[in-house]
This record gives sequence, structure tokens and C-alpha cells, in this order.
Amino acid sequence: MDSPSTSAFTSFNGVAFPEFRGKAQNRNVFATLSETHIFSPALLNSARLSFSRTNFTFSDYTAQPVNTPPLLVGAAELGSVSVSGYSGIGFNGAAGPPPPYHIQNIKAFSDDVFLTRSKHGLKFGTLINQYNEGVGAPLFTIGSISYGSVANFLQGIPTSYSALVPGSDSQRYWTYETLGFYAQDDWHAASRLTFNLGVRYEFMTTPQELNNLSYAIRNMAVDASATQGSVMRNRTLLNFSPRAGFAWDVFGNARTAVRGGFGIYYDIGNLGGPFLDNAAGTPPLVSSFTISNQSTNSVINLPFTFNSAGVGHTATLIDYNAYQPRVAQYNFTIEQRLPAAIALTLAYAGSRGAHLWTEKEGNPVSPTYISPEGVRYWATTTPTCASAFPSCRTNPNFTSILLDTTAGDSWYNALQVSLNKRLSKGLDFQANYTWSHSIDTTEGQIAGSDCSASGMDTGTDPNHPSTDRGPSCFDIRQNLRFNVIYHLPSIGRSGAAWKILDGWWVASIVTAQTGYPFSPTVASNRSQSAVGAAASNRANTGTATVAPGQTGPDGTVNTTNQTFVPFHADTVITGNPNQWFNPLMFSLPPLVPCPNNSALTCGTLGDASRRLLRGPGLAQWDFSLVKDTALPFIGERSRLQFRAEIFNILNHANFAMPIGTVFAGSTKDAGGWSESPVATAGQITSTATSSRQIQLVLKLIF
Repeated sequence: MDSPSTSAFTSFNGVAFPEFRGKAQNRNVFATLSETHIFSPALLNSARLSFSRTNFTFSDYTAQPVNTPPLLVGAAELGSVSVSGYSGIGFNGAAGPPPPYHIQNIKAFSDDVFLTRSKHGLKFGTLINQYNEGVGAPLFTIGSISYGSVANFLQGIPTSYSALVPGSDSQRYWTYETLGFYAQDDWHAASRLTFNLGVRYEFMTTPQELNNLSYAIRNMAVDASATQGSVMRNRTLLNFSPRAGFAWDVFGNARTAVRGGFGIYYDIGNLGGPFLDNAAGTPPLVSSFTISNQSTNSVINLPFTFNSAGVGHTATLIDYNAYQPRVAQYNFTIEQRLPAAIALTLAYAGSRGAHLWTEKEGNPVSPTYISPEGVRYWATTTPTCASAFPSCRTNPNFTSILLDTTAGDSWYNALQVSLNKRLSKGLDFQANYTWSHSIDTTEGQIAGSDCSASGMDTGTDPNHPSTDRGPSCFDIRQNLRFNVIYHLPSIGRSGAAWKILDGWWVASIVTAQTGYPFSPTVASNRSQSAVGAAASNRANTGTATVAPGQTGPDGTVNTTNQTFVPFHADTVITGNPNQWFNPLMFSLPPLVPCPNNSALTCGTLGDASRRLLRGPGLAQWDFSLVKDTALPFIGERSRLQFRAEIFNILNHANFAMPIGTVFAGSTKDAGGWSESPVATAGQITSTATSSRQIQLVLKLIF
């Protein structure tokens, strides 16, 4: 099947998981050849050959090595130019540099054998995939420049300039295989009890770059340059996955069933995001730099002259020592058949993920001081030396490193209740309710897209992941879904007039869920930790009422005209779309004399936990009125169908996520009460769903 589509590119969606398309121009091809052979009533074999090609790219971009940074006024190409408070200009408007491309070809062979022996239902099989992936990450190839104001733009005084070093090559062509084998026994131990026991062994070969353009920094702490060869160690050779389950007919009347299961699952060969980052900035083939203008009146002349002084040597890398991502899943279910063809299900479902892919700062700066209580302090001189060369980071040979690594952890627990009614007397419905909690320590292969709305999924302190343990960006605590179809009783009379009253039915879908979590942030590196990938820090929670001119609990004076109040979890959310939460319950993390050197000023991380706040919930009712009219002269099952579909019938406003930035953090005043919240803190500027929509449809079915 050939599946072409074209739409505007808006994000990196689809790069980490190319099987699921984002918005881009692509042409996907899928083909499968299968054969099922029945050798005997007890032996069956099913074999498949398949090919899939997914193409995430733009037709107007041709990857090529970078020779010069062509960000010049009047040049043939114009890089991304942004001015604070205004829409960007340059390539693709505000979207910035050219988007990446990712072409993935998968050739697969699978075979499954089903054998029945006495009380045992045996299954054996294999799945072998060959991956060929072409990726390109032309980020910064035409330059990116930003200005803090219109005045600075007119005077040619930029805030920063980013580009690739000339000669950089971001094209990579990868190949590797995954091989999986499994065996399972469905053992009918008794007429009312069945056990499911199995194991899967699945591993992959080490990815190879077809042109030997693969490099890795194997020791992040000391290596001054990358080593040519494998980009990661192969830790998949011990991927044994046990599975176990049972099903018990409690009373033997097929009305009450108890089920349970456990399994360990490995994430094999899912390397789209790491491959992209490797192509975007792994030296020596790709090297980017960012010049931050330290002066308010300094003009950066373009084209830029490359020299070592003042150039920030940044990199994006795959962790050579990355581990194998895995998740343990477990569940326990009770099912009860009720009168009127209704089934009730009560279930617990849980999972524990370990070594999950995430992005973090791979070359942090060690704290200037750590208190006995574990509070970490960084001197205000840290950002300067962290962007110099050599830097004051763990590895002085580099500045900031965006690292794809398997440092993420996750926890999920859920109570699930389901009520299903099979069709009888014209009525069927499904009602599902989930009360759950998903927690992680940041995860996702491309933090710029994954969870971008809730903020900071690269974390604030890469050496202490517990600091960022909090709700997942997709954590919905309560989730209700209900759908119903009801066929109105038939009149049962003949004649054209009676046909108008026959064949009517109605359908409804009701959705209700609580809001997604987000973090209260400071739009600067107030902690001075120089964590490059996480540009913002979290705020402090207010601990006392501090009026203007009063001294707060941190010993500093409130120099604003705002009265800050204590944080209270029950009242911090106001529910007002103009200010969804109360920003005066937060304060800036203060700058204080460093405990080990009072001549220096130090900052700390904010004490607000990751994703402390919750955005608006969502509620919607969709309704359909349908009329089926039989057309026997066309065919036995032919009919004319009229549909009146009303989406969001109550016209309920479902608000999108609020702005989570509480403070700009621009002031260098030491006090936590030295800056008023930004005017946009907590504002909601859009809706998550559309207003009421009515759709009329006339369909001929034959």
C-alpha cells in the first residue's frame, strides 16, 4: 500500500518514531506476503514477508556539507532571525532552520507455529527485521540569530548567533538487524484454570554506518575527541523476557473470571531520536557553536570568523554506554457477567520502566558547594566559565552536551473499571473509567517535541534524577469515556410514509478527564547551574506572606509592589483562564553568598517539584442522529444513510495549557522577592478543542 500525504511541518513529531507520521511531506509504502498452512487439526504454521518504507522529509531540502555560514543580509539564503516579541523570519518563518529528514526501510520475516498437545497449546516463533535508516539533521546549516529588541535588531546587536562549523556533514546511513524468538505454553491445568507461560529472547546487532561516518565519545568525563567506530555498546544479548499469566473461572458457570499476568518487555532497535542527534552534532563530522553576546552594545560581524577564542564547542551525542530500555508490566482483573448482557470489569494495571531513553545535559558543572542537607549551590561565575573553552564542566574539552542516554525511570499504577453492554433490544454501550498515576524522571527521545507543552523534560540536575521525579507529561489522574448507541423501535408497518419513521438511531460519545501537569518555571538559568538543554529553572514555593517592603524568610526585602502569599495546594489553581494559577504563591530562588566562599554569589534550584501544577480538564459530548433507509432494488444490504453529527453539542470551552513561566529571572538582585511575576503567568491563550461543529452527511451504502 502506497500512502502519500503532504502538510506543513510544525515540529519534530515522527522523527523519534517514524512509524507514526507527524506533519510533513512523506510517501510511505507497505507490502506484506503471508502464507498460512494447516498441516493437521493440531498443527498450523503462519509465515510472513513484509517491507515497509516511511519517509519523513521535505522535497525542497537537499542535504549537503556545510561550507560557510550563509546567514547574511541579502544572501541567497536567509537563516532564522528572531526578534523578541515578534514572529521569526527566515527559513519556514518562525520554525527556524531546515527540518530533519528520516527515511526508514524495514525488511521483515516472521514465522509462527501453533501446536496442540493434550492440555497444552504450544506456540513457537521468530521475528527478524533488517533496518536501513537514512537520517539528516541540517540544524543551523543556514545560521540562527536572535535579538532582544527591535532597537538592537536595527543596530545589529544580537543576543546570540548559532551555526555549524564549515565542513560539517550531517548525513548518516545506518543498518542493523533485530532478531526475536519466543516459546509459549497455554496449559489447561483444569477445566476452570489455564496458565500462560512463556519466554522471549530478542536482541539486535550493533548499528553500522554504511560510510564509516560513526563516532562516539566513549568516556564522557575525559575524552577530548570522538573515537571512530560503534556509536554504542551492544547491551541486548541478555534480553530474556519471561511472561506468565492465568485465567480462572471461579464458579465454573462462565460468569465470574479472575485473570492476571506479568511480563518483561525490551525496547529493541528504536533509535530514531539518537540517530538524529548523532547526525546533528557529534564531532568531528559535525560541530556547532553558539556565540552569546556578553555586551549590550557589541556588534557581531557576519560572516563570522572562526577561531577558538569565544567559540562554544557544543555537541549532541548518543551515550556510548547506554543500557537496554525495558519495562515490567503486571495486571490483575476480575470480570463479572451481569443481567441484561452487561459485563463488569475491575482491574489493576501497573508498570515499571527502567533505563528509558531520555535527553539530558551530558556535561554538567559540579556544584560550587553542597550543604549537609544536600542543597546544591552554583556560583554566578559558572555560566561564563561553562561556555568558555576549555570549560569548567566535567569534561573541559566541551561546553554543553545534549546527551541521548538511558537514564529515565517510570512508574505507572491504575485502577480500571469497565462496564460493557452487548447489543440487545436496540441498545449497546461502553463505559470506561481509569484512576491512574504515571510518574517518571524525564523520558523521551526528542525533548523539544516530547512533552514540550509541560516544559523541561531534559531535567534540571542530570547528576540527581530524583530532583526531577514527578508526574509524566501525559499523566491524567482521572479519565472517563462513555459511548452509547440506541436503535429506536421499528414501526413495523409498510408503506412509504411509515418508512420515514423507521430506521432511526442515535449515538453519543462523552469524554471527561482531568488536566495535564506542568511546572512553574523561571525563564532563565537562575540557579547558575549552566544546564544547557534546560534553559529554565523551576520557581520556589512561597512560604510566608511578604508584603512590599517587608523582609521574607530568606532574609531579603520585597522590593516589588506585589504581596506574596504562602503556597497552598488547594487554592493555587484559580480556574480563571486569565490567570489559571496564583503566581504570587511562588518566588525567585534567591541568590546568596556561597557558603564556602562568601565573596562569591551562588544560586540554587527552585524547590517547586516538577509538574507541580495541573492544567484545565476536558469535557465534551458528541451526538449523532442517524436514519437508515433500505434500498432493496440496489442490493440486499444497500441503504441510504442520513447523519446529523454534532460535535461538542454543549459548546463547552475546553481550555489549552496555561503559560507556566512565573518569572523572567532577569534581575540579578539577590532577593527571592525582587521581581514581580510576568504579566502572562498562568494565561491561557487557546482552546484544546473546537467550538460546536455540526456536520450533515448523506451516504449511499451498497
